[in-house]
Amino acid sequence: MNHINQLLILGGTSEAKEFGTFLKQREMNFDFSLSTTPNTDYGFDYTIQPVTGISCQNQLFQISFENTQEAYRLLIDLTHPHATTIAQMIDSIVYSASLNETLWRFQRKPCLEGDETATDYRELAAFVIKQRARRILSFMGYKGTKRVAEILEQRQYNCIIMYRSLKKIMAWEGNITLIQYDFQPKQIHSASLMKALLSQIKPDLCLLKDSGEQGGTQIKKSVFIEEKLPYIGLKMPIKQKGRVFYRMEDLKQAIVERYAEKK
Repeated sequence: MNHINQLLILGGTSEAKEFGTFLKQREMNFDFSLSTTPNTDYGFDYTIQPVTGISCQNQLFQISFENTQEAYRLLIDLTHPHATTIAQMIDSIVYSASLNETLWRFQRKPCLEGDETATDYRELAAFVIKQRARRILSFMGYKGTKRVAEILEQRQYNCIIMYRSLKKIMAWEGNITLIQYDFQPKQIHSASLMKALLSQIKPDLCLLKDSGEQGGTQIKKSVFIEEKLPYIGLKMPIKQKGRVFYRMEDLKQAIVERYAEKK
């Protein structure tokens, strides 16, 4: 591993796609990594290989993938706020004064606060029981929904959980009934379509992850309040280590300035 790459983007969000498009338009060189196959065309090259390890030595990031290892001078984390595996890898890196020069991260603004949030899946399950909810609509994907269902099963609580997932899921073997829906993103990013969905499904409680405005959380929240439908969301983790950006405009400007310095 003698070659040193300049830039790796860890993607998986709309902001990552936007940023990759921005770099391509300016003919900047970069590697772009995704853990799963995207549902839309990106318009630039990317690789699909989950990251298995991240370390930083001598101001270089050593990124381990399933079948290879690469070195990068700059790592930009544009993963989903709830991408806990990547977050844990980054949080395990020993802090150094130079880390802000080699690790950049984008942080979405939370939409939920206070009593609207739960810090973990056990709190979510406890809220379900407290509300005595029997028909639950989950926007937490299969994995998140399954974790809540497993906790409810342990507490011998019976209910139906309808969840959104675009991926084909293996059969669930628990006593709680899980029903998969594959409605498209436009249905949860439109208030009118969201209302129509709730009218069809008729849940008495909604579960979600706070994914920020970009993830449709604000629209969901507004509709839930208008429809007087109880809801609770998994609290958005806050990225702290490295140089954190809160606006895409600032991140774009920073990368333009950095590349200009290299010329």
